[in-house]
Amino acid sequence: MTAPPSQYRYMQIFENKGAAMGCSNPHPHGQIWATTGLPEEPALELDQLQKYRREQGGSNMLEDYATLESVQKKRIVFENEVFLALCPWWATWPFEVMIVSKLHKRALVDFGEGEQEALAEAISEVTRRYDNLFETQFPYSKSPMKKRTNIHKLNRTWAC
Repeated sequence: MTAPPSQYRYMQIFENKGAAMGCSNPHPHGQIWATTGLPEEPALELDQLQKYRREQGGSNMLEDYATLESVQKKRIVFENEVFLALCPWWATWPFEVMIVSKLHKRALVDFGEGEQEALAEAISEVTRRYDNLFETQFPYSKSPMKKRTNIHKLNRTWAC
C-alpha cells in the first residue's frame, strides 16, 4: 500500500450496504473519497484528540475510552481480545455502533494478522447482530477513523 499523493489532506474510506444507504449494488462495497481540504468535522475531532493528548500527558483518547467502557460494561455489543464494539454515549444515529481498538494503532496497516482477524470478527458479529435483530439484511455505512495522510503526523486509533 502506498501513501496518497501529497496534495490530499484528507481521505475518507467507507463501505455501504443496502439501497437505504444509497447502494445500487446488492453487496457491500467500498469507496475512497479524497480532498485537498480538511472537512470541518474531522478537523474538530483532530483538535479534540490533540487537546486530550496534551492535557492527559500523551494519552490517546480512544484507547482511554475503550478502557473505560471495558470496565463499565454498559454499552458493549461485542468484545474480543483486541476490539470493543459498543454504542458510544455520543451516538448520533439510532443503533449506532463504534468498533474501537483496545490499544492505540496509527492505521489499519499497523495491525498484525491476528489483530486483523479480530477486527474481521468484530465487524462480522456486529453485522450479524443487526441482521438478526431486524430479521433482514440490515443496511449500513461503515467508515474507519484513520491517521491523516502523510502531510499530517497525528496518531489516531481506528474505529468503525
